[in-house]
Parts: sequence; structure tokens; C-alpha cells
Amino acid sequence: PVVVEAPAPAPAPVGVRPEFAAYARGVVTTGLSAQPDLGAGASVELALSAPGVLPLFVGRIAMAGVAGRGISASAGSVEYLPHLAAELSAGAGLELGPVRPELGLAAQLTPVLLRGVGADEVSSSQRWLWALGPQARVTLRLGAWRVALGGALTANLRRERYFIDPNGVVLTVPDWFLSGGLELGRAFP
Repeated sequence: PVVVEAPAPAPAPVGVRPEFAAYARGVVTTGLSAQPDLGAGASVELALSAPGVLPLFVGRIAMAGVAGRGISASAGSVEYLPHLAAELSAGAGLELGPVRPELGLAAQLTPVLLRGVGADEVSSSQRWLWALGPQARVTLRLGAWRVALGGALTANLRRERYFIDPNGVVLTVPDWFLSGGLELGRAFP
């Protein structure tokens, strides 16, 4: 007699599990004048994880409208107008129950219009500020809802300054700056 044995079942493949989330965000940044500027905006993220595999990948795109301010120096005064700030970030995180800590890299782009104030001849200058640096974030997951707190230490890649001729420099963008935010969002399967 011939005995036929059924093949052993193949192990189930480990699947990548995507999670999309959208957030409303409040931000603070010191990127233009080394003084805190407040803003608000939105972000979307994609988190990829696989059961039993560490760490998970997290990518994010964010935008915020940031308030302007006036700056005075001995050489004169300048104001930067309210502006948008865009951020693209990617990193790795761990799933520790409802808490997800992350470390990553953030790239920021901030187009800003600077305008001299109180001079006989007012001049304006459009500047494009690029910045890059490490970012840390902690997300608390409450069912489909998300609460996140994050911050970055970022280096300005362009050494921008506003100069009033013949008086001198009024505003110099800091080499390094801090930014952070609090976000409230929802995940979508």
C-alpha cells in the first residue's frame, strides 16, 4: 500500500500593514529670527509596519501658515510677512502599545517675503529658506484617533540676511533653529 501524506501548510507570509493618518497641527519655530513664531496647518502621514518586525517606517508631509513679525536693529527695521512652511520627513519608529516614539530626518522649505520698514525707499526681497535636521516625535494612539508631539533641531542651508544700504545688516537667519508642534489626527485603514 502507498501512504500519501498531505504537505505541511506553508507559513503565512508576513504582510506589510500600511496606515494613513491626517492631522491638524499647531507649530512654533525659531527659523527666521531666533524668536518663536506661531503657526497652524495640516499634515498627512504613512506608517508601514509588519507584525514582529522592528522598526516601522513613517513618512510625513506637512504644511503650516506661520505668523510674521517686525525686527529692529541699529541699521533699520524689517518685517517678514505671514508665510507658509512645508516639511517632508521620514524616520523609524517602534510600536510600544498605544505609544509610538519615532526618530527621523526632516527637510523644510520656507518661502518668505522680507520688507524694509520706515525707510524713504521701501525695498522687498523674496527669500527661499532650506533647512535639514533630526526630528523626534511621540504619537499616542487612541483607537483611530492620534495625538502627536514632535520637535526638530534644524540647520538652515542658506545663510540669508537682509541688508539696508548703507546702514548694514538688519536680519540674519540663524544657522540652527528649533521647531516643534502638537498635532491631533485620525487614522484611516
